Amino acid sequence: MRFSLLKHLYLASLSLAASILIGQQPNQDSLNKTPSLSNYSSPCRIEVQSPYNLYLLANFIYWQPIQENMELGVINDSSSSLVLVEGTSLDLSNKYKPGFQVALGMNFNHDAWDSYLQYTWFQGTNNASLKLDPNSQTDYILPSWQAPDFLNPQYNLASERWTLKMDLIDWDLGRNTRIGSKLCLRQSFGLRYALIRQTLSVEYVNENSSDFFIWPSTSIHQTTRGFGIGPQVAFLSQWSLVQGFRIDCSGEADILFTQYDLRSFQSSNTSDPSQYNIKQNNTNYLRAHSKIALGLNWGSYFLDNKCHFDLCLGYNFQVFWDQNMFRVPTNTLAMGRSTIPNGNLYISGLTVSTRFDF
Repeated sequence: MRFSLLKHLYLASLSLAASILIGQQPNQDSLNKTPSLSNYSSPCRIEVQSPYNLYLLANFIYWQPIQENMELGVINDSSSSLVLVEGTSLDLSNKYKPGFQVALGMNFNHDAWDSYLQYTWFQGTNNASLKLDPNSQTDYILPSWQAPDFLNPQYNLASERWTLKMDLIDWDLGRNTRIGSKLCLRQSFGLRYALIRQTLSVEYVNENSSDFFIWPSTSIHQTTRGFGIGPQVAFLSQWSLVQGFRIDCSGEADILFTQYDLRSFQSSNTSDPSQYNIKQNNTNYLRAHSKIALGLNWGSYFLDNKCHFDLCLGYNFQVFWDQNMFRVPTNTLAMGRSTIPNGNLYISGLTVSTRFDF
């Protein structure tokens, strides 16, 4: 009796195990089937009921450019003969400057990708100047840009003018993905072309007639022109709030193969005015750029979902690494010896963005 019961339990266990194994065997058709879009993270881009699937971007930018190693000189105000130099550095004004961005984009039907082409125009000029008493024996300006001189030049009047011109073209291809009920993420890659030109004009003037022939007035003029092209990657995260409002956070990084043309010229009010003139063409470097931005966005559909309008108020921070290519002579006796300080170019400021989908 006991043996019969164990036999029936053993047969029942085998039957149950066989049914489980058979039920777990994969369906060959499901393995060969292409996953549907619902198997991926669902797209969350702006979708309008329009046959064009185009969008326009127009941005007003109000940015502040700051570049390292751009000091005009040192204001020496030491009254002690035991102190060689004691004073403060004279920097540029670094004011905010306006510019604009325009772009044309398109939403693709394939896998909810989109792409756009954007142009950025930004230019600005910053100045620094100072005038001291020409008859003072203790207050004077020590130049930062002048070629070294064993007579240790000193001036009472100095001015600097720095002009920055930037033209940027960005091509971007990406996809918006929903990663939460209120959170979307757009990841993208593309190409950037950058044309950055800089001009530096510096004047050092000695108005004291007794010192004029020792330290004659000197002018420095330098230009840099860089062409760069290379890959870029970016992300845009969007947190939906209420009534069409959302918070946008974006980041971008690129590295460009850049070719520079450099010019450096110095002249003085002497019988031989041309003292320093150096040219350098086709100088190749790799230059990196990074950016992060944060903004408050509002958007809404209208005309029966045939159009959509977006408005964003944001602030961004950018670094153009090693963009200061101005040359600084460093040796009094060997005038061919000079250095390029390679200061970073920092740009930050306000961006008012508008987008129209149709």
